[in-house]
Amino acid sequence: MKDTTSLSLGRETILSFMSKFVMAAIGFGGTIVFARVLGPDGLGVYKTAVAAAFVVAQIPAGTGTAIKKRISEVDVTPGNFLGVGLLFHGAFSVLVFIGYLSFRPIVDGYFASPALAAGAVAIIFALGLFEIANSAYSGLGYPAMSTWIDTLRSLFTLAFQLVFIWRGYGPLGLVVGFVLATAVSAGVSLLVAGVLPEIPGMRTVKRVYSFARWSVSNALLRVGYGRADILLINAFVGSGAVGFYSAASQLTMPRAMFGGSIQDSLAVKSSGLSSVGKDFRADMENAMSYVGPIALPIFFGALAIPT
Repeated sequence: MKDTTSLSLGRETILSFMSKFVMAAIGFGGTIVFARVLGPDGLGVYKTAVAAAFVVAQIPAGTGTAIKKRISEVDVTPGNFLGVGLLFHGAFSVLVFIGYLSFRPIVDGYFASPALAAGAVAIIFALGLFEIANSAYSGLGYPAMSTWIDTLRSLFTLAFQLVFIWRGYGPLGLVVGFVLATAVSAGVSLLVAGVLPEIPGMRTVKRVYSFARWSVSNALLRVGYGRADILLINAFVGSGAVGFYSAASQLTMPRAMFGGSIQDSLAVKSSGLSSVGKDFRADMENAMSYVGPIALPIFFGALAIPT
């Protein structure tokens, strides 16, 4: 485990930015291929399943953020916090499955396919596991490397999806490819972290909960707002419109790449500094001084896209 109080924000941010750039390129290329092969309807049903799963998966993802916060503190036992995350995710997955069985006719009707509805549930399980594992690895002092594992997940996802598309599985193949790649990447995160989960005590659970009650609600609101457009479009207009909309919105991805790159590194380092009573405002001010100027050319570049 690294000393999180001495992380180099510049190095971590550059590495994270590079990984996010690669992820954006993979996502953009995949969208073009899938839109051409499956058409707007096929792409739309896949994007809807992923959007719905991402919103629900923010509950374990927000818990993962709390675990990252606690693990990044000085003089803690990472295995206890990883154990909290895995136990919580297991219980949460059971509740999601029970909820799906209870409202299956409604859920199947919304996704227009029982197989895609079940696939969305599988995405929730795989994505939640990945968020817990990768957040724990990031909290150990490797925020940039955790984003590269996310990039690896994107590569795995595209590779698996191309195979399933070639085999003729259509939109369901995209979902299955996403689930397999995410589950494999979760295993990679746990392997490189080198931390064995332990049975946590109540003090550990309370410490995670004290932060998770805010990080989970924040994640649900942030991602729910960001994915609400796709879910509403599918509900009122249909999957075809979602396909067109998703392809167009892919162009806006670069707007947040740099801010997202510095966010994780800053969170890990500031948590480590705060846990030993040190001030982190200098790093915050330094980060903000770079985000503003870099955002300006991205903004004006976006204005030039219609031309």
